[in-house]
Amino acid sequence: MEFSPVKILICFRAHVSSLKRLQIHQEIGATLIDNIPELDVDVVSVKPDQLTAILYRYSACKEVEYVERNWISKATSEPNGYSPNDSLFSLQWGHLKIQAPQSWSKIPSEVLNPNLTHNREFEPKTDSSVVIAVLDSGINKHHPDLSQKVVLNKNFSDSSTRDDLYGHGTHVAGIIGAITNNRIGVAGVTFNAVKLMNVKVLNDNGRGTISGTSKGIIFAANHGAKVINMSLASTEPNETLHRAVRYATKKGVVLISSAGNYGTSQKHYPAAFPEVISVAATDQNDQLACFSNYGGSWVDVAAPGVSIWSTLPTHSNPMGSRDTGPLSGTSQASSFVSGLAGLILAINPKSKISVRRIIESNTDPIPGQGILYKFGRINAFKAVKNVT
Repeated sequence: MEFSPVKILICFRAHVSSLKRLQIHQEIGATLIDNIPELDVDVVSVKPDQLTAILYRYSACKEVEYVERNWISKATSEPNGYSPNDSLFSLQWGHLKIQAPQSWSKIPSEVLNPNLTHNREFEPKTDSSVVIAVLDSGINKHHPDLSQKVVLNKNFSDSSTRDDLYGHGTHVAGIIGAITNNRIGVAGVTFNAVKLMNVKVLNDNGRGTISGTSKGIIFAANHGAKVINMSLASTEPNETLHRAVRYATKKGVVLISSAGNYGTSQKHYPAAFPEVISVAATDQNDQLACFSNYGGSWVDVAAPGVSIWSTLPTHSNPMGSRDTGPLSGTSQASSFVSGLAGLILAINPKSKISVRRIIESNTDPIPGQGILYKFGRINAFKAVKNVT
């Protein structure tokens, strides 16, 4: 697993003053470059050849609660190698598998007019209070199936733009919330019932740091996100990231993450944190995808994740084709679950039953349930029928 060779994370004990912290940084030979105030964590830069020694010096310091490497998270999707030219919705087998179209009939009229429209100039209603934050490589700001859905943008990556040059974030966003029934592109799981928040934490190569992801979680929670999708994974159980997850959970945010694409039972994070809904990927036959991580002790549910059609940037990108195309990964599976969480909240934001419980208790039984994942494959129609 990779980590930043020049940045580390330090959390001091509560009694240590700001002046004393700066003094310790200077004495150890590190430079303070950032701070996550909600978690009381400092981000410092060091010389690469001194990283190990400085980690040791911080760990030996009695004023330090913990010090850890700034691990690298990576996007969890792989491009597919073909591009069918028939109707795009007919290619979206995952929507049919989880019965998303049937679930749309449960969306109340005050959230969305259920009458279908075939106007190419269709604009989604913007009065929904449900916002889903996509913590990823950005969302393509010019995509006709997404641009009207994004209500807030923030960049915590080392990229110079909040736009998506990599393609991964745009694909994830389309599964969740692409404009539906506008006769172009693909349909989103949420129909037109939610908004999207673009929180860029992965750079233009699909890589990001734990500090950036942690700040992204806190930003989303502080700016009204009801659901946070994290289609990224790291093997390290980072304390700073876990604190950010707990921070958002305390604010009532539903957090969902991909289990990872390494075909192993080894825990990946943030998915393996108990506060997060962890998602594995399955194919059209409800079999575990060959690349998907698994484990009944830490993976919660399964969702479609093989050859999933969605939006891609309108410019060239490493994921493959422009505008639309198929990708495979637990990233795509996580997006289905985040979309379902958004649907549940759009139908009843004050449900007496938690979103997580509704999702997990209304899955379809599939092979491997209880062994590869705790519950089965999600079913949107079953879930929304049990929103009270």
